[in-house]
Amino acid sequence: MIYIVGKVLSYIFLPPGVFILLFIVLLVLSYRTKRTTTRVILGLMILFVYALSIEPVSRLLLTPLERVYPFRTADSFTRDEAEAIVVLGAGMASIPAQFSPAEEEVPDTLPIPQPSDETLARVVHGFLIHRSTGLPVVVSGGYSRGGSVKGVSSRSEEEGGAETNKADSEDTDNEDIDGDSEAEVMKAVLLELGVPSDRIFTETQSRTTAENASKLAAMERFGRIILVTSAYHLPRSVWLFERAGFQPVPAPADYRNGGRELSVWSFFPTMEVLSSSYRALHEYAGIVYNLLQFVNNEKKG
Repeated sequence: MIYIVGKVLSYIFLPPGVFILLFIVLLVLSYRTKRTTTRVILGLMILFVYALSIEPVSRLLLTPLERVYPFRTADSFTRDEAEAIVVLGAGMASIPAQFSPAEEEVPDTLPIPQPSDETLARVVHGFLIHRSTGLPVVVSGGYSRGGSVKGVSSRSEEEGGAETNKADSEDTDNEDIDGDSEAEVMKAVLLELGVPSDRIFTETQSRTTAENASKLAAMERFGRIILVTSAYHLPRSVWLFERAGFQPVPAPADYRNGGRELSVWSFFPTMEVLSSSYRALHEYAGIVYNLLQFVNNEKKG
């Protein structure tokens, strides 16, 4: 229930939901108040959208998150640093089934899930670290807004040859559930890249970063890990994994702050920059939420 409430609130009070909310307020006020108030709200809304859509503001939001841990190339990691590589999922994108290859037997009603750009960046970095260290890879992520992954994972597993390692909680034996998880999509990519199936472990139930940590801790399989996630997401992830009993080695990927020199073009709004600002705001909201949870648990404890 808390998870659902948190999701609903994030959709309402973070862009673009907050813009829709402001438009509704504007519409109501246009009928019930003086026009001056309406103009002020409209002006603030425009300023808010513009600010989040330009590079200087987006960098201001992202830099405190992305600069916490320095970037490390894959070959800088050694086998002695950890027992496994943990890659956290970041959502999926779907391809309509009618666009799938002819040899794929996928029902027309089911979209074919693919890793989102952010998930793919994390998986590739995790793969490169695996190639450098030989450590096993644990991919973690539950259900996302995608369809069945059977058309992807079944083919990959045939090529990989071996049976899937399951690192799930006791209630994850259902094949259909596993097939819809971010972890299975990430596993399919790793198999395509040539990682042996017996070197990949999946956790298919988590929906949040806190659940990533707690459900992997329940495995009691690995303690020292190389933790791969987006650079802006890493500070909170490291904290949550440390609280869950892990000894994480940070491995940031998918930097959003490109570090390019600002120019006049940096002050032109773009959806790409707005998306990065949204991710930063969402992460700050997550930090506050997890801190409040921690304080609440401490009071109860």
